[in-house]
Amino acid sequence: MVRDSGLAEEISQEVFLHVWREAGQFDCARGSAIGWIMMITHHRAVDRVRGLVSSRRRDAVAESAHQDRDHDQVVEDVLTRADRRLVRASMETLTPLQRQCIELVYFSGLTNHQVSRLLAVPLGTVKTRLRDGLGRLRVTLGAATTTGTRPRTTTPDGHRLVAPPVSSPPGPPRAVADHHEGRGVTEHHLGLS
Repeated sequence: MVRDSGLAEEISQEVFLHVWREAGQFDCARGSAIGWIMMITHHRAVDRVRGLVSSRRRDAVAESAHQDRDHDQVVEDVLTRADRRLVRASMETLTPLQRQCIELVYFSGLTNHQVSRLLAVPLGTVKTRLRDGLGRLRVTLGAATTTGTRPRTTTPDGHRLVAPPVSSPPGPPRAVADHHEGRGVTEHHLGLS
């Protein structure tokens, strides 16, 4: 009836356990002990088979409902490419040192210690470059996703932004060049324009 030896073994185990626990319910006036055991086995097997059929039917309905949805791969590819362009554009706003540290840690999979040894700079310097670079990426990517545009590359007065502004902790700024009036470092401020 079951056609699956593992399932048959489970049902047999359940039946023997039931017979052991409920032996007091057996009534010899209603039939033989083997008849009672066979009836219990039959009922358990039918219940189990019905449960499996019902479960397969539910799975098939759920799977067909999932397959009916059109998955638009083109839209997903376009969004992925747009995200890549956005990240590349944001990476271009970093200083070369910050970009180098972020690329080595996040794209090459090196640890901070390995980057420190590779670049022959103190570990703290690597961590600072990473922190500042990630802060700048957060600002440029956040601005781009909230406005739906590319990261800001110029200041309101038209100067090209070399490094975007970074929100600084309360107190005096760490580096005046990085936080010049909260506008970021521009070519104008560096004397490049």
